[in-house]
This record gives sequence, structure tokens and C-alpha cells, in this order.
Amino acid sequence: MVAPVVVKGCAVGLIDTLICPDTPHRPLSLRHLKYKNRKLIGDFRFGSMSLERGYFKLINDKRVLGLIPARGGSKRLPRKNLLDLNGKPLIVWTIESALNSKLLDDVIVSTDDLEISSMASLHGIKVPFIRPADLARDDTPSIDVVLHAIDEMKTGYGLEYDYICLLEPTSPIRKNSDIDAMIAKLESKAADFDGIISVGEALLHPSIMQKVDDDNLRHLFPQFPITTIRQEYEAVHVPFGVAYICKTDTLISEKTFYPTRLTHYTVERYQYFEVDDYVDLLCIEAVLRMLGKDN
Repeated sequence: MVAPVVVKGCAVGLIDTLICPDTPHRPLSLRHLKYKNRKLIGDFRFGSMSLERGYFKLINDKRVLGLIPARGGSKRLPRKNLLDLNGKPLIVWTIESALNSKLLDDVIVSTDDLEISSMASLHGIKVPFIRPADLARDDTPSIDVVLHAIDEMKTGYGLEYDYICLLEPTSPIRKNSDIDAMIAKLESKAADFDGIISVGEALLHPSIMQKVDDDNLRHLFPQFPITTIRQEYEAVHVPFGVAYICKTDTLISEKTFYPTRLTHYTVERYQYFEVDDYVDLLCIEAVLRMLGKDN
């Protein structure tokens, strides 16, 4: 029998620390609890904190699912999600960021790969289903993977969420505050926006982009005048994969993390890197070392 825990601190509906009387030196993770007979007890079903009837809502009255998509295949970088990055498999950096969040009610990995599933479990995230092969192809849209996960959690576990937070393993450089800050911003502006994405100022302005047409270069965006003075360009932003968060109902209806009503969260320049090839991997390794995040 798992000993009941004592809630040590609480603020704005968010439980700060949970202590087990039998092992007071080991605070329990928010995602290893279940509610029973008005007492919180340990539950390691799939690494989440749940209630017998519903479950804890860590921000206002909303439930948030953290979803980490990680298929086994990758053409450019074979077994990309398991590649070593400063002493850890690539996916583990995102798992640790998700577990560090105080506003994600549940965190799961969606994968078709048993080795990735085992890796997720080893680091505190359970995989409640195996993604079918037809949703793990190179041309599979991310939204199909997300909608499949929403359906699996509902039909298989009876769990429904107000927000889905997509965390891509290929964007491993996250500040500890990023995920929760994005959730909090979207929830605070929920009357006006249905989604939020992480963005950064574009390093190349669209006005200077060209397309190759045989031996010719064609101005890709002729509506933008070309200037050699960078300060004259209007700032434009591009998305980066630190997090994509959207209301579940909107995801289902609009089938995109870029809904009509979309807001933004600006990330730091050093967070722009995403793992597509070995050059990216080398750059990210250097950034992590600079940040003192060697394993």
C-alpha cells in the first residue's frame, strides 16, 4: 500500500510540492499521483497525475496534455530521436523539459518504435499506445499524429484535454520557463486566441529570398522592396519548435496548430536550432555546452 502524501504548498490552484511521510526526503512528482478517498496516493499508470473521477487541473479549470511525437524512422539522420546529444538521447532533452513543467497534467510519447517506447519509460514517461505504421511515414502530417493521440487517450483511457502542447524532440533547447509561460499566456488570452506557437525573428528577410530557375535567380517575394540597409526591413518572425499549443476543440475543427486566432511566444536566438542534419546537431551541442547543459 502506498502511503498517502501531504500537500506542502498550494498557490492559485497549483500544487507546488508533495511529500510522502514515509520518505520525506523524496518529494513526489506531480505526475505520479492518483486521488482516492480524498487522499493523494502514488500511481505509476503512465507517468501522470490523475483523479479517479476526472483529474487535477493545474491551470484554472483546464487540462493540458503534453505530446512528444517520436517515430523510429528518419531518412537524413537514421534513428534521429535516439542519437546522442551531449550524453543523452535526443528525445530525453524534451522529456526532461516536459517533466519540469508544472502545468502539464499528462505527458505522453507517441511512437511506432519499441526502443523509443522503452527509452521514454526509462526516463519517466509511459507510452499508452503504439502509433500505427501508417502514421509514422515520412509524409505523415503532424496533425494526423496529434488527432490520433487525442482519440486514443479518449477512447482508451477516458481522458480528455482542453489544450494540447506539442513538444518536438528535434527542438531540444528549451528554457525551464518556456512551456509553462506559453500555456499561461494562451490561457490568460483564451477569449481572443485559440493557439500559441514559439517564434523568433527571421534571420533572412523575405525581401532578399530568391528562387533558382535554371540559370536565373528570381525574386521570390517581389512585393518586398530590396534594400541593403538591414534596419529598414520590417521585422518578420518564423516558427520554431519549442512548443505548439492549441485548444483541443480548435485542433479537431481546424486541423492545424496555426488556427485563425493565433498568438505567439518569442524565444531566444540560441533556441532557433532544430535537428535536421548533423550540422544542426553540432551547433546544438555547442549551444548546450555554452549553457552548461552537458550531461
